[in-house]
Amino acid sequence: MTREPDSPSIDVWADAPLDANGIDEYGRDPFVRTVARQIDLAAATDPSTVFGLVGEWGSGKTSVIEQVRVQLDDTWHITEFTPWSAGDSSAMSVEFVTTLAAALGVTLDGETRAKFAKYAAFATPLLQAVPVFGAGLSPAADNVIAKLTERPPWHTQFDELSRLVSDVGLKILLVIDDVDRLGSDELMTLLKIVRLLGRFTGVHYLIAYDQHTVEDLLRSAGMAARSGSFMEKIVQYPFEVPPVSRAAAIRKTDEIVHDVIERAGVSLDDSGMQRRSDLVAILAPMMRTPRNLERFRSQSIAFADHVRTAELDPLDYLAVTWLRLRAHSLWEQLPLWQHELLNGVTASGSRTEKSVSAEDWIDRIVALDYSDPRGLLRLLGFLFEAVDTATPRSVYPRLRGVADRDYFSRYLLLDIPEDDVSDLLVGRAIECLIGKRPDSAIDELRSLIDPDSGLSTVVLQRAFSMRRTATTTSGDLVEFLLSCRRRQTESGESDELATANLSAWLTFEVGLALEHNVVPVEQLLDYYSLTSLSRLVMQSARHFSNPERPIAILQQLADHALKDFDDAYTAAQSHNGGVATLTKLIARAHGDDAAEQCFESRRASFEQYLSLAKEFAVFNTWSGTEQTYELVFDSGAFEIATSSHDRERYAQEAARGLGEGHVQTDDLAEPALSPEELETVVRRALVVYESPDETKLSDDVPHS
Repeated sequence: MTREPDSPSIDVWADAPLDANGIDEYGRDPFVRTVARQIDLAAATDPSTVFGLVGEWGSGKTSVIEQVRVQLDDTWHITEFTPWSAGDSSAMSVEFVTTLAAALGVTLDGETRAKFAKYAAFATPLLQAVPVFGAGLSPAADNVIAKLTERPPWHTQFDELSRLVSDVGLKILLVIDDVDRLGSDELMTLLKIVRLLGRFTGVHYLIAYDQHTVEDLLRSAGMAARSGSFMEKIVQYPFEVPPVSRAAAIRKTDEIVHDVIERAGVSLDDSGMQRRSDLVAILAPMMRTPRNLERFRSQSIAFADHVRTAELDPLDYLAVTWLRLRAHSLWEQLPLWQHELLNGVTASGSRTEKSVSAEDWIDRIVALDYSDPRGLLRLLGFLFEAVDTATPRSVYPRLRGVADRDYFSRYLLLDIPEDDVSDLLVGRAIECLIGKRPDSAIDELRSLIDPDSGLSTVVLQRAFSMRRTATTTSGDLVEFLLSCRRRQTESGESDELATANLSAWLTFEVGLALEHNVVPVEQLLDYYSLTSLSRLVMQSARHFSNPERPIAILQQLADHALKDFDDAYTAAQSHNGGVATLTKLIARAHGDDAAEQCFESRRASFEQYLSLAKEFAVFNTWSGTEQTYELVFDSGAFEIATSSHDRERYAQEAARGLGEGHVQTDDLAEPALSPEELETVVRRALVVYESPDETKLSDDVPHS
């Protein structure tokens, strides 16, 4: 069920740290307090300490830093050093000294400015002289540093700055965030600064980084053999940012689902609520970081209006959005895997299609380089019932889901494709026709059904699918469809599939109209021929809730035919199988004898008898890759219209004159035979009756 949303405001996500004074949504307050306490304790005993805040991208390192700031008291002077804003080692050393001076509250002028400037100038060649190091410096590098540090300017500058820092008496925490943004050379320069040049008493460091990224950078700098242990020599106290807890992931994921459903203005029924629970259970374990959650929330909310405008299932929309954000390579494969996803078998030109097993899906996902193939397989199983997950799961019906081939592309476009139609428009038009209310949607539906729209087949299929379970109709809807059928006929441009779909829908609605007597039979006879309407009632009689109703309608139609049988017969001749239907109608209403008497004057001679028999040769239509036709002789109806005496006395005469040869009666491109071929077929049927039921004519019919 869809309702108009209240258009709630959207909080635009900017990938900013969480409010340090806000609610602890991820249960990290104990961790933050521990980090702050450890920094205080270490600073009391260590002259200069390097703390590490370790976590993958998006794990909330910056947010933790902001929370640690709040926890540390006013004796700490906290400032940030941003090495990735510097262009080279020279600029980075200057940036470091400038940041340190600012933390000390020193303005760079006069004698103090000169001291810091000299230190920065001396640091640059020193940094360039130090090679890449790991477990320790090479002997050559040790010699370089020894010579440099023995020079009076180095001791003088370092001692002077050390006394300056010590005299100020501050505890300084230099925060270095986003270390993993650096290139390999920049990372090495930063670590040299921290290890060699910045270890002043009272100056401590809090470095935030992703362990795997830093190790990759170190390996690219030529430290493949010892990249894993290198940071241990730089960072004395590494703190691993805790992952999002299971409870927090479930709670936050469920909040996102709730917000999207609210934004989209959608209500879920009982099965929808169960699917919501299933989706949260699948997504939550894959929400490993706050950034995963916040980015998913932002994207899902930003496009939530498309759930309504593109008429999507909200839960399928959320699942596909997650794939687009977190498993983009897999998302890109969805259109390529469409056949397998919708049918569970491989797309093949042969008739033998191979089932795609759960392990086959796992192999496909692993080939895309994803670390959690089982979780992704569960998500595919949530979206596509045909996907084998090798685990039991519940399947719930839903409207316009991604597993419906008619709506599949909507989830990739987040829109209704140009070759598709709005279900809501079609539904509103039908609802207004049923309720006899004027609405612009009715005119829009009429224009879509028009042969010129190019969408008539799609809209008719969609509309009829919506009506298949209906139990009532209205005269307005029937008249609407009759007018559309007239336009189809007049234009002569409608394709066969659109014509067949409109006929099927119209037949369904007329059946309902007759069942509930909402349209008089006389009104329908203005459009339908007597035999066409009779055939419709006979075909739909089993669906009537009151079995007496079709009997009464057929009685009414039979009486109408008997009022002027000659006119009824002439009209029936213009329709394929019309005379056979007329025969069955009268027999059903008044008995076989009454029907046989109606045709008595039309079989007085063999020529009349043969002419009458030709009316019972009927073309059946077969639809496949191509539409073909088959000629059959309705012997059952013919035997009602004729007496056994006439059939016996004319049998030998029908056989006379049959020559050799065959007439093809099936796989015909058109519903027509030449007059000579038709006569041969009918004569053959009059000679031999294969069964009292409708008899298919074989290819060995003699050809005159």
